[in-house]
Amino acid sequence: MSKISQELKVLLYLNQRYTRTKWITIKEIADYLEVSDRQARRYLEDLNLIPEISIETKLGRDGGYRLRTPLDKGFAMPENVVLAMSIAMKRNEKIETVLSELPNYVITDSIVGDNKIGNDVLDNLEAIITAIQNQKQVAFYYQNLEHIYLADPYKVVLTNHTYYLYARHNDITKKFDISCMHELRQLGSFKPLDKVNEEINDKLSRYGIKSGKETTLRVKCKDLEALLTFDKYFEGKGIKDEEELTYTVIGNSENELFYPLFRISTKIYSFMDDDFKKSYLQYLQNIIRSISNE
Repeated sequence: MSKISQELKVLLYLNQRYTRTKWITIKEIADYLEVSDRQARRYLEDLNLIPEISIETKLGRDGGYRLRTPLDKGFAMPENVVLAMSIAMKRNEKIETVLSELPNYVITDSIVGDNKIGNDVLDNLEAIITAIQNQKQVAFYYQNLEHIYLADPYKVVLTNHTYYLYARHNDITKKFDISCMHELRQLGSFKPLDKVNEEINDKLSRYGIKSGKETTLRVKCKDLEALLTFDKYFEGKGIKDEEELTYTVIGNSENELFYPLFRISTKIYSFMDDDFKKSYLQYLQNIIRSISNE
């Protein structure tokens, strides 16, 4: 098994066993991986080089290892880490090397993570990210349409569990679902236009994907069942107040909060902040306009 696969197993194992009072011994980790204690320590040292991951160490008889904070519920983790691990596994490169390539080109905004990337999507993502870095055009078939699309790729966005490509096609900036692209290949060079980058950044801001600030959602729930519904859809990332029946959750962008909220009936809660309510309503209106214009 490759080094990266083993490191991914360590990370998922620590996440699965996460607790603030339990330290996982090096022997437990080594036995789980079926490797020596020394090799297990090397995997942990490599993982600690990744900024998005923080593993605590406690020396002594009762010591061991644990995650400083749990990753997303289940076996999910920060999406850029998952994508970097997947690409690094294919290229046989270091995870941190691939991670350093992603921030300028890939924006992730889902509060509910998903660490499963299909092979077809992964192949497309790797080719697209490389094309953006090298300023190369991409050609591909889309959905079941017969004609070939020729586009200048600018940015990849992960939102609502789906990877999208923002690209320039026929002098129009469009968003493509990467899972619907096939027979993708790189072509000749293109020169990125500042006005297109500005247009994309405007779209990302308008849809709440790139706000550049933490956003807090506070709601008053109808009853305890409604409160538990919020906790379910936000995967335990918020704070429940069972006496006041309030739920508070913080996201790195508004869109992180919009998607889970969109799946919850408006009949079971009320907003506690008018500004957030206005932003959410504007987001819904933008979505409606976007669908109408397709």
